[in-house]
Amino acid sequence: MAGDLVKTSELTVDASPALTDYALVVSDPSTPVSGIALLSKIKTLFGIDTKKWEGTIVDPQAKYALRAQLPIGYTTAAITVTSILVRLNTATAGAELAADLKFADDVFTASLANAAVINALDTTSGALTKTSAFTDATIPAGKFVYIQFDSSPHVDILDIFIQILYTVD
Repeated sequence: MAGDLVKTSELTVDASPALTDYALVVSDPSTPVSGIALLSKIKTLFGIDTKKWEGTIVDPQAKYALRAQLPIGYTTAAITVTSILVRLNTATAGAELAADLKFADDVFTASLANAAVINALDTTSGALTKTSAFTDATIPAGKFVYIQFDSSPHVDILDIFIQILYTVD
């Protein structure tokens, strides 16, 4: 059984089918308890379960003129943000993004009820890479995720690329 992919119901240990339907036995079959790695944990470790939202915001000044919030996604299940990457078309001094990544119950009403900051998106030299120490990386199900511009983007910022990696809880 060592090295085989087996259904958790076939194991003689307490492996929860609620977590995964399969486990990988990675040790001596005479002591499978010490060598079982749940497939869901393996998938998370290797980034197999990582999902993403990504895109380019073209002419962010025009977007800001319409509204300060830019919706980018909706959570149908609870998620945890694991990485944020932002790149601007320019690294000109003073041409930095000042914005936050947030979530709320609704972004299409003026109230933005129960809004919370996931993390600041403020760039340095036209870039931001964030993989830890988020303000609030856990987003409940049923929330809209959006960018909240703090002010109108600098005139030299023509494009903003953003990538958000997350796992489903």
